[in-house]
Amino acid sequence: MSRSKHRRLLVSNLNACRPDDGVLPVSCNTYVQLGSTRMRVDSNSSSFLAQVDAMYGSRCPSLDGFDTTESSFYAHIGDGICARHWLSKDGAVIYAATSRSELLGRLEWLVTGTAVAHLGDHVLIHAGAVAEGDRAILLPAASGSGKTTLVAALMLAGLDYLSDEVAVIEPGSRHLKPFSKPLCLREGAWYRLSADYAALPAVPACRAPEERVWYLPPGPGRSPFAQYRVGVITIPLYDPSGSTSLRSLSKGAALAELIQQTFNLSTHRYGAVEVLTKLVRESECCRLTVADLAQSVKLLRSLLH
Repeated sequence: MSRSKHRRLLVSNLNACRPDDGVLPVSCNTYVQLGSTRMRVDSNSSSFLAQVDAMYGSRCPSLDGFDTTESSFYAHIGDGICARHWLSKDGAVIYAATSRSELLGRLEWLVTGTAVAHLGDHVLIHAGAVAEGDRAILLPAASGSGKTTLVAALMLAGLDYLSDEVAVIEPGSRHLKPFSKPLCLREGAWYRLSADYAALPAVPACRAPEERVWYLPPGPGRSPFAQYRVGVITIPLYDPSGSTSLRSLSKGAALAELIQQTFNLSTHRYGAVEVLTKLVRESECCRLTVADLAQSVKLLRSLLH
C-alpha cells in the first residue's frame, strides 16, 4: 500500500474512533495569528503547544480588530513508540502523522492556508517582503530562488519582517500588509544562515516525512493591520558560484515577473494586472544576484535609504 493511501485510511479510522459525544481530551490551548485572521489551537500536550508558541513567536493577540471567523485546530499527541499523532480542523480529523515534528509542520501549513483563504479580495504575490519605516522591499521569485534565506538575513539585520512567501497587496491603495508567518528554512538554507548567525531561535520540524525544515519565528514587528508603501521591487536569485550584484531592471521585466508570481491572477484578472502595473510604475525595480548574504543585505538596505 502506498504511503498516501495508508495515510487516508488512517485518517478515516481516526475519524471513526472519535468519542461519540465529540469531546476531545484538551489540556491546554494557544492562539496564532496571520494577517487579520486569528486561530485557536488546542492539544492534549502542553509541550507541543510550547513548540507552536516558539514557532509563531509566542504572540497571543487580543480579539480587537481580528476576523470574527475563527478556525479551530486540535493536535493529538499519542503515547508510546508506535503512537499515532493526528490533527483536526473544525472538528474533522484531516491529517495523521508518525512524528510530532511532522504534525508541527503540517499545522503550520494548514494555518497558513486558512489565513490565505481569508484574503481573497487582495492581490496575493509569491514574494518575500521586508520594510524599514513605512517603505517596503518586495522580493517576488519562484521557489528555490533563495528568497526565504534572504528575507531571514534582512530580518536578522533589523528590518521589519512582513512575509517570506505571500505578499498581500490591498488593490485600492496598493499598500502592502504584513503576513508574518514563521520563516520556513530548508536544510541548506538553515546551515547557511546558522554559519553567519549564532544561536538562531529556530524550531525543527518536518514539512513531509522525509523533508526536514526549521521554522524561524517572526521577529517583533508592527501591528498586523499596519500598511506599507512598496518602494523597491527586487527579483532575487541565489547563485553561490557567481558574485553578488544589484542591477537595474526594466519596468516591463519587473511586471512580467510579478504577473508570473501572482497566486490569484485568475480571480482578479485585469484588475490584478492594473494593480501590478501601477505598483511597478511607483517603485524602483532591480535584479539581485545573491552569492554573499551580508553583501546582499547591505545593497538592499541602501535602496531604502
